Amino acid sequence: MIEAVPFIPADHYEMLCQWAEKRHMAKPPLFLLPSTGRIVPGVAAAFLYKTDSRVGFIENLISNPDANPGVSSEAIDLCVLAIAEEARRLGFEFLWGSTFIPGVVERAKRLGFVARPERLTLITLRL
Repeated sequence: MIEAVPFIPADHYEMLCQWAEKRHMAKPPLFLLPSTGRIVPGVAAAFLYKTDSRVGFIENLISNPDANPGVSSEAIDLCVLAIAEEARRLGFEFLWGSTFIPGVVERAKRLGFVARPERLTLITLRL
């Protein structure tokens, strides 16, 4: 049985960077990752961005492209559900996320999320 455990940078960060590199994605700078993450080591990870409102954000969902697809799917579900449970435990009432990947939208719906298709442009200001 696999389990989603807390993300510990010293143990898991390099693994996350390897997955991103294999997916031709930028490595997420460690200082941009939140302190609350869940990982199935070797398979998948997700993170909870906490706010000072009752909304949390689930982001940086990633999986190992070399993992067995069935194991990977189960691990992604476990990470998402672990983040949702942690958000609930912390008092958040909503968990928001965004994606342009149809498979992620279908998974989210299967896990109880409501998908509202909208055009989305990420706006960023470096401070």
